[in-house]
Amino acid sequence: MIPYFSFSVVQFGPISLQVWGFFASLGILFALLISLDRARKRGIENAIIYDICLIALISMIAGAKLFYILFSPKADISMAGIFARGGFSFFGGMAFSAAAVYSYLKYKKMDVLRIADILAPGFAFALIFIRIGCFLVYDHVGGVTDLPWGIAYLDGSIRHPVSLYLIFGNIVIFFIIWYLEKRKTILADGTIFFVFFTLYSVFRFMIDLARCSDLDVCELRYFGFTYTQLLLLAVFPVSVHIINKLKINKKNE
Repeated sequence: MIPYFSFSVVQFGPISLQVWGFFASLGILFALLISLDRARKRGIENAIIYDICLIALISMIAGAKLFYILFSPKADISMAGIFARGGFSFFGGMAFSAAAVYSYLKYKKMDVLRIADILAPGFAFALIFIRIGCFLVYDHVGGVTDLPWGIAYLDGSIRHPVSLYLIFGNIVIFFIIWYLEKRKTILADGTIFFVFFTLYSVFRFMIDLARCSDLDVCELRYFGFTYTQLLLLAVFPVSVHIINKLKINKKNE
């Protein structure tokens, strides 16, 4: 059993370090560095990657907060609640971010699928650090379990360490993506990005089954599923269809 802990803020003298924000920032930095290196090897200007990362970051924060407000009846829609830490939807942020970056690349008349493949490994790597931050602040409370790796909660119950599952899942996805990168010459542009999206959908759907449903902090269920899982039921077949279409197009070249 993992004892209860939550390191939301760490003090270094007069300096207060927000733990989740620190790890999220590390993840974004690593994603930027990985993407810059990959773009350089493919003749893409650094300025393009900097612009994409800035657009993605701003739109992801806005989209994640908006989706949370729209789909969570528990959301605090006061000004204080909107700008408070926490209360974000990952898929809402991803959707807004993807739409904003897509629009930018179209405006620049660049190959969207090629750029998506360049960004995918860095994004997958960033998620590992973001979820480490989630684990340290005890975000994503799990359902009750008797498994030996369960983590204690405030009420004394032992619960699934959902954030640890997310970390493990993202590590697996990153190495699969990295392996596919070595075979890039036989894959169509866009394949790596949509494989990442497909794998994340599968892992996230399975991991959400371990989330709690018996506490006030738990996500609401619709037909027994979280709203994220319901979104994934639509996302997964679309991603698989796109991968198959890219594969067919590659064979016909």
